[in-house]
Amino acid sequence: MSVHLANWDYDRSYQNAMIAVSMNPKDERLKNNLEIIKQAITYTQNGKISEAKAIYDGLLAENPDDVNLLSVYGLFYVNIGNYDKACEILRKACGIKESFGTVSALGFAEYERI
Repeated sequence: MSVHLANWDYDRSYQNAMIAVSMNPKDERLKNNLEIIKQAITYTQNGKISEAKAIYDGLLAENPDDVNLLSVYGLFYVNIGNYDKACEILRKACGIKESFGTVSALGFAEYERI
């Protein structure tokens, strides 16, 4: 999901997220968050940055150490060009649990920050 979001490929990112949901059919929080994140992505695509940020902030208020949410939030900042904030959030996600997608996103954000 992370690589596709960094490339603004929202449709493929969403498809991959749906695969994750299908692999965890009993995880209602994951399903609910996915629909909410889809709305945040739509807001971002339409330039409604403050609305998208409010969604991410609300989700993270409930689950501040959710690596998936942190990764998506970090990529939100990559997509709006705030690489310092993206790096901060993605470092936190990597500190909780490293994954290929999160480490790749952090590397991309670090590179863009230069």
